[in-house]
Amino acid sequence: MKIESNVERNLLELFKEFNKNRIDYNVRKWETIKFFESIFTALIVSTMGGIITAAKLNVIDNTLVMFGLLLLPLCAIFALFFGIKNLNRESRLLYIEEATMFKILILLDLPEKIPENKRWIPGDEFLLPPKYRDYKYGINEMTENIDFDGWLNLRAKKHRFSFMINLLFVFEIIVSALIMIGIICIYYFG
Repeated sequence: MKIESNVERNLLELFKEFNKNRIDYNVRKWETIKFFESIFTALIVSTMGGIITAAKLNVIDNTLVMFGLLLLPLCAIFALFFGIKNLNRESRLLYIEEATMFKILILLDLPEKIPENKRWIPGDEFLLPPKYRDYKYGINEMTENIDFDGWLNLRAKKHRFSFMINLLFVFEIIVSALIMIGIICIYYFG
């Protein structure tokens, strides 16, 4: 493809910029996961260490000790809620960048079909993968006259990576709640 006009050159420069932003948001998603997983792990390990220490020092019945032990997993739960919110926000920002990139490719007359004699994979006729060619990619309940916000909401809702990490965070919230229940049982029945 030969770039012939200033508009096409500007679009290509915009594409490069949006791609840098897309990469940045992908990195931020992983940083969000690492950050909140670190907080969760530190708080839960501190809780377990606190329980063991309180039991060894025989202060497990102390109200202040119990309050402290309950506070740690409660903080872990709050951290994970913030992690879910932040991951969803970073994912949405990533999809905004991607959508703009896809629109630029269309304006640049991409995706072009690859001539049969120049295909690297014989049955692969397109230069770009399906996600770049079809706005419905990965979203089944799409309507033909959907607007950008509708597409963005469906894209964010249907992304498997975000779903799996959010599921992990929810599992960890449940673990934290069970630890809190265990602490309360130790306090009242132990």
